[in-house]
Amino acid sequence: MTGLHVTGGAPGGYGPGGGAPPGGGYGPPPGGGGFGGPPPGGGYGGPPGGGYGGPPAGGYGGPPMPPMQPMQPMPPPNKGPNVGLIVGLGCLGLFVVGGILVGVLALVSLRRASSAIAAASTAAPPPRLGSTAGGGIIPAEGTSTLKAELRDLRDFKGSFGSARYFVGEIYNTGDAPIGYPSARVTLLDASGTAVDSGTCASVVHALPVGEKVPCTFLTLKTDAFATTKISITPTRSFTKTELADLKVEGIKFTPKKGYSPHTLEGKITNLSAFKAKSVWALVSMYGADGKIVGAEQTLVAGSDLDAGSSALFSAKLYNVAATPLTYTVKAIGYGE
Repeated sequence: MTGLHVTGGAPGGYGPGGGAPPGGGYGPPPGGGGFGGPPPGGGYGGPPGGGYGGPPAGGYGGPPMPPMQPMQPMPPPNKGPNVGLIVGLGCLGLFVVGGILVGVLALVSLRRASSAIAAASTAAPPPRLGSTAGGGIIPAEGTSTLKAELRDLRDFKGSFGSARYFVGEIYNTGDAPIGYPSARVTLLDASGTAVDSGTCASVVHALPVGEKVPCTFLTLKTDAFATTKISITPTRSFTKTELADLKVEGIKFTPKKGYSPHTLEGKITNLSAFKAKSVWALVSMYGADGKIVGAEQTLVAGSDLDAGSSALFSAKLYNVAATPLTYTVKAIGYGE
């Protein structure tokens, strides 16, 4: 343990001979009291008049102790209003009122939604109108009738080989344009059994009401059929590109000679302000009875025509049902 380290002895320490110095043992300086040394011939004793005692009227050197106060009773509990309870009840009330308001708002919203749904289910649907965007007419659904007929269908044997050719004209007899007109032709034998079939089709994107277009096909079943069955399922034209304004001129007809075909040549000019894509020349030839005897579809040179430009075409017919006496050329082309 660390304490005060004294380097010198106090006056009156142990003298020679082994006894205490004369006049006492360990004691305070003269004029004080406290622990005295033993008298001559005695041991260590307390100061005269008693043992170890504290200083007069007190403890060891401290100020006098104040008298103890009697214990006071605890104050009675507060009888005033309980603030915590009031705040808790107020919050609970607000929560209940808020829940009631939310329920009322939800009920009102549900009734409004139910009314809106009922009104929507009983209201008439909006009209579906046709569109003429891009020049292709799309009639309104339910307001038009799609109808077409294949007329003057005839078959004939080709000049070479064993193929049999068919030619006819498809008429739009409905009240709306039809797209890519075609007819399915089924060949039947004498017992009514189908032996072959073909599609008489055209490259026209949209056939207007009241107009006609030629169609052809061939088959190798030359003598295996007795009758034909024609079926047409016209489809609505959804062409959105504009029909080009094309002019046909300079037509020259060269009849068949020997093995050479009937040839119809001419020039087509694009009068539109836009480029015409895939310009076709549709050639139809008619016999003495006014019915179609042959047809051909051919692209102009270069296929496309810029605005104001021209191109030549040449249609060659090797096989016809009868000698052609008249002809027509229809030019078809569409915008980009």
